[in-house]
Amino acid sequence: MNGMLRPLRIYVCGPLSAKPGEEGDPAEIREANARLADQVGRDLFILGHFPFVPHTLALWWFLDERPEFHSYDLIVGRHDIMGWLSVCDAIFTLGGWEDSKGSRMEVAWAREHGLMEFSHVDEVPDVRHIQPGVFTKYLHHGKTVWVRSDLVGKHRTACLCHSCKKFFPDDRARNCSIANDIFANCVKYNLVTPVWECPYFEERDGASEDHMDDGT
Repeated sequence: MNGMLRPLRIYVCGPLSAKPGEEGDPAEIREANARLADQVGRDLFILGHFPFVPHTLALWWFLDERPEFHSYDLIVGRHDIMGWLSVCDAIFTLGGWEDSKGSRMEVAWAREHGLMEFSHVDEVPDVRHIQPGVFTKYLHHGKTVWVRSDLVGKHRTACLCHSCKKFFPDDRARNCSIANDIFANCVKYNLVTPVWECPYFEERDGASEDHMDDGT
């Protein structure tokens, strides 16, 4: 449970279209299923998590008159569902997911890749009390990495290299040799290592103004 006490990216999984043999207007069934999934997503959000609800992405597209939006397989395929699942921590299964071919594929993928699985909102931890500074994971250059949640994406702002006149990241021959060595280790071990202190730093023109503009 301790590993779960942080905000999670939770994929909401369940049928959108009518089940085989289900009677009723297809559009009304899609809307009812999407509203159910959306409500679960809202409940997860209230608990402090980051829900992804694919139903709400696709629902209104079926109303578009262009032929591309009349194909369920095309809409679902373009959403790259497994790609979204790959950056999630957990999957939330709605009632009836077993009757949906797409949902069965999603659950199988989630289980194969070790995602947490929930089927009731009361199973999901309440993390509203978690303050910034807890650890989280995200996709960085195609790799899943851990980071303090309040520092995600801020390495460029903190790193002296990006304010140094010796820094040429796109020209390794001209680039600072220390920065090249650090970069090589970052690539080797999938790390992000901002430089906080350096005896060889030389401020590039405009660096101070840049930091004043971004509030750092």
